[in-house]
Amino acid sequence: MGWSAEAATILSRICTHEGRLPQGAPTSPAISNLVCRRLDERLTKLVKRFDGRYTRYADDMTISLPGLGRNKRLRRKPKNKPPLKRPRFPSRSLITTLRRIIEEEGFVIQMKKKLRVQRPHQRQTATGLVVNRAIHLPRATRRRIRAMQHRQRLGQLDAARQKQLRGWEALLNMLKQQS
Repeated sequence: MGWSAEAATILSRICTHEGRLPQGAPTSPAISNLVCRRLDERLTKLVKRFDGRYTRYADDMTISLPGLGRNKRLRRKPKNKPPLKRPRFPSRSLITTLRRIIEEEGFVIQMKKKLRVQRPHQRQTATGLVVNRAIHLPRATRRRIRAMQHRQRLGQLDAARQKQLRGWEALLNMLKQQS
């Protein structure tokens, strides 16, 4: 990245512990962004060709595409009418291209464990949040928060759970501001 060997060594010593990157360190997002800069550029360029959007948070990558996964079997094909023009959206070839780019940049996808295609009629999640039309917490989490608020009103919530509840409520408020 144009840094001298001395600067790179100093930075690596500041950011590592016993030669390893500590998980959850405050430097992790910045390091992740440095390491993935070229990957992000390439994937953004590819996805834009399909009028899509690419986002990444640490190692969670999300690609949103308009029209992906529309179920063409919902309507019967009318007889004696020319077929409608198919919308331009990617197929397996896009996934193959994404995988090739990711591997060229030195990363590996666990295809069976980690790759998910979420269609418009399904609950779409990214980084633990539901992201269909607006960003929300999953229903189970919202119910847990309401239960904690109820216990707090009854005076049955200990100090540790009260701190936890304040954190969940702060997250809820942040998500409401985003919507």
